[in-house]
Amino acid sequence: MPDVTEITCKVSLPVSELQGINLEGVDLSHTCLVGASLEHSHMTQADLTDASLNGAYLNGADLRGAKIIGADLRFAILNGSELSRANLRDVTFANADASCSDFSGALLGSCNFNEANLYRSDFTDADLTGSTGINLAGVNAKQITPPAGYKLVKVKS
Repeated sequence: MPDVTEITCKVSLPVSELQGINLEGVDLSHTCLVGASLEHSHMTQADLTDASLNGAYLNGADLRGAKIIGADLRFAILNGSELSRANLRDVTFANADASCSDFSGALLGSCNFNEANLYRSDFTDADLTGSTGINLAGVNAKQITPPAGYKLVKVKS
């Protein structure tokens, strides 16, 4: 996995209020959006490959089918975000808050989830192969491909 601290951004957008903006299908790869306010934005099918979203506010954002490979989402706020069928390989989610988010069918291989809050998120049919630091307590994890070394146990309620 590349060191996200050495990403050269091709575009640096001002950290401003971009809530609700429609960026569907837009190429935002290598873009610096550190601390950006993107709540409830529409970014379906957008390309955020190697984007720097450290500390960004993505509450309720629609990122279905987006390509977010190698992005930096450390300390990002993703509460209630829609990330189903997104390609999120090699993403750093360390210390991010992604509670109540939908990761169903997402490709999450080799991601870093250290200290990430994933409570009540949906990982149905997600692929977590090679990911580290993930805490699956309190998440919907039906039919997932877990990281190596994880054994899923059904708990009776």
